[in-house]
Amino acid sequence: MKRIVYLCLIFFSTRLHAINDLFFLIEYLENLYSPHQTFAKQSQDCSSYDAVINHALDRRFSLQFLPFYSVINQGFDSCGTKQSLGSQLFCPCFFLEDVYLPARLSKDGLILPPTGPKSPCEQFLTQLADLKLDFCAQEKTFVFNIGAFYRFCYNDCIDIYAGVNIPIVHQRHELDLTLTGATLLEDGDSSPAVVCQFFSQFSGTKEFVIELFNDCKGLQFIPVQTDTGLGDVSAMVSVDFGRLWDEDLQFIAGLNVGFSTSKKPRGNILWETQLGGEGATHFNPYIWVEKYYNWYTNPYIFLAADFAPSYETIRRVPQRLMSETQELVGDSELCVPESFEDFILEPFSGIDSCLPLLADAAPCVCVDKGSGVTFAIANKIHDLFSTDLELELSYIFLHESANSVSIVDSNSPTPIDFDTDNAEGIEGSTGHLIQWEISYRPRDYFVCSVGSVHLVAGSNMFKENRFFIDFVAHY
Repeated sequence: MKRIVYLCLIFFSTRLHAINDLFFLIEYLENLYSPHQTFAKQSQDCSSYDAVINHALDRRFSLQFLPFYSVINQGFDSCGTKQSLGSQLFCPCFFLEDVYLPARLSKDGLILPPTGPKSPCEQFLTQLADLKLDFCAQEKTFVFNIGAFYRFCYNDCIDIYAGVNIPIVHQRHELDLTLTGATLLEDGDSSPAVVCQFFSQFSGTKEFVIELFNDCKGLQFIPVQTDTGLGDVSAMVSVDFGRLWDEDLQFIAGLNVGFSTSKKPRGNILWETQLGGEGATHFNPYIWVEKYYNWYTNPYIFLAADFAPSYETIRRVPQRLMSETQELVGDSELCVPESFEDFILEPFSGIDSCLPLLADAAPCVCVDKGSGVTFAIANKIHDLFSTDLELELSYIFLHESANSVSIVDSNSPTPIDFDTDNAEGIEGSTGHLIQWEISYRPRDYFVCSVGSVHLVAGSNMFKENRFFIDFVAHY
């Protein structure tokens, strides 16, 4: 029976990392200083109105410190089914022949010994074709974001704000590989010559697979990666028109721009750390509407779009290899152990890898990024338990349409048939998140908040759990 291979198109954490810009923005907007609302929340004495407003008008500068810690060890596939992060990155079930073309050709009898009986069972690639690969993965990220905002203009009806967010990111990737299924020592069809042939070159099957990644695919397998650096800096400008209609209304329209200031992918490490986006500049027009009714009813709505111009980056892309004539394996484009270079290669055609992340080549590609949308709805409860505490519960919806890629430079003198339709990270994604946050506002110029955000459902998304503390001071 022919094995059915599930083509697992990878959606990197790009979407979740891109949402960091909007996460910082939402956190600031939640604590945005509004003199009229501060008065409404803190004073019912009309005689103090002028004093509160005049005192608040002196504060134009806001400084925000927002550290958060996130853990990802699961994800949601294209059908919305929860699975381990290793399965999300690679595939729930795949074998060596699915990611290493010579093993598949050997199993199909298209790589044959130069002398003796032409049986594919005389070679260890055939015996290892059914070797199952299982990856266990976990990502941990710590971000310390510094935000600075300024209110340039204030009058009875309109506020104008501008600001910048600068994130410092530390990320840790943990990756483990387990091999199960076919082995040379357990396979009854393995002759002593085949076993001797293998162990004369490798100490075991795991060493063979890791060396294959490194020599044939240019991929380093690093069990633990850590990286620290600057994330993607973002800037925003917004205008609050709310008091044109109501003293207790915020209606903010603005633009957030995320700049690609983090390190770019190199393409030579299996599941490389990513401190920001791949190289895209994001434009996020947004609106924020918040209405103060009473201490327990203070809803807000946030809506933002996400656009990015085309950009160039490094991505793994499967490619089709073929030969129309019989030749020596060593004269072909296939990467094989040295002992196979004198073997006979029959005419063939095949994809080097069914999994994009394990494709042989990492060419420079041009990415036409799909547009995205972020929608959030929440309610705030002020004076919780008759204290200075505030409770906020939020629902956040994310969606990004599919990306498309095209090859910029194949680094080859001859044309290569890249399968760009199955490139790494091109599928669209959808996410549903919930957030809770408790804020302490002892004075009108200082807010301290703690909370968490959890992705609870979606498709082609990493299941992130994020815990944060937020400090905002108004001067």
